[in-house]
Amino acid sequence: MTKVLGLAIAGLLLLISASGAIAQTNAASPRVRLQVGLDYFDGSTKTGNVPFFFSLALNQKGTLRVAADPVKATSSESCPSTAETGQFVGTQIEATVVPIGDNQFGVSVVFSERGHVGCRDVNGLSIPVFSNQTIAHTINLINGEFREIVLQSDTLRNKTTKMNVTLMVGN
Repeated sequence: MTKVLGLAIAGLLLLISASGAIAQTNAASPRVRLQVGLDYFDGSTKTGNVPFFFSLALNQKGTLRVAADPVKATSSESCPSTAETGQFVGTQIEATVVPIGDNQFGVSVVFSERGHVGCRDVNGLSIPVFSNQTIAHTINLINGEFREIVLQSDTLRNKTTKMNVTLMVGN
């Protein structure tokens, strides 16, 4: 019994020291702050902005979501709501920052937008219909640098969506 207890205590001490080593390794990894803003334009007039702020360890993926306004997303048609179907409706940004040398960092950003656009009748069952848009970009930035990316431009309706990305190295 004492031998089993001694082995259990030794195993527990080994586990505690290993988790401390992992925590020290993660703490030593530099962090970056990434600001991603979505700017919406009607012609040259800015009509909206959605900011996303990330604090990431290098090589770590972060995901932030902004749900659509439920009042605006509600359809007059009678089909299951997004809450009932478990579907996310809104904007999502995923970001990963990797060092590439010479004080430069590769920033991968994936922009996804999902909207509820109506319902479809399938054999008497009303099924919600969604629109999906995903755009991925990888850019190289140095500390403090800002870059603007045009995500979409609709010349017929004179509407543009731009994403601006700023990278700051350090806590």
